[in-house]
Amino acid sequence: MSILLKSTLPIIIAISIGIWFSGEYTRKLDEEYFIGDMRNKFQRAAALMAGLVSVGVAVKDVQDIDATIKQYVLN
Repeated sequence: MSILLKSTLPIIIAISIGIWFSGEYTRKLDEEYFIGDMRNKFQRAAALMAGLVSVGVAVKDVQDIDATIKQYVLN
């Protein structure tokens, strides 16, 4: 093998491994961000729904609770 091939092959392998690790790290960061974002949206939606139906639950008005939930889901 020529000296050029012997010296460039380890460099190409090292660059390939570095690219793979950086891609995996980026994928992990994106996954954590989107899961956290989904969790925050779910918590806000649950808190909003609890606030919307709290009056209906307090007075035990099932029709009001049902209408509120249907209206929220349709929007």
